[in-house]
Amino acid sequence: MKNLPSQFTLSFLIKSLMLVAIFLSLESIARAVGGLDPTFGTNGRVTTNISDLAEARAVVVQPDGKIVVVGFARLNGSIDPAVVRYNSNGSLDTEFGSGGIVQTLISPRNDYFGAVAL
Repeated sequence: MKNLPSQFTLSFLIKSLMLVAIFLSLESIARAVGGLDPTFGTNGRVTTNISDLAEARAVVVQPDGKIVVVGFARLNGSIDPAVVRYNSNGSLDTEFGSGGIVQTLISPRNDYFGAVAL
């Protein structure tokens, strides 16, 4: 009977360690499959105001880790394509376009980028 408490304690510790390992594994998996990365932007999120009306439509990550977002923004009264590039930490890549943003008037109609690929 003297061994019973130590066996119980050992069993409890093993189960506790297993739960901690499972929790840490799940947290790693969540980050790998789309969980927010707290080191990116502010608490894992970035918002960039381009105009009073703008929308992201597609995202691609370059091999160097820079993130390219395409979509549209209102420019001089019409909807036109917009491209924003971020560094891997979520800050605007100021070496791209004008402060990390490119807006282009393509036609007098409303235009936008709906996809992006490398």
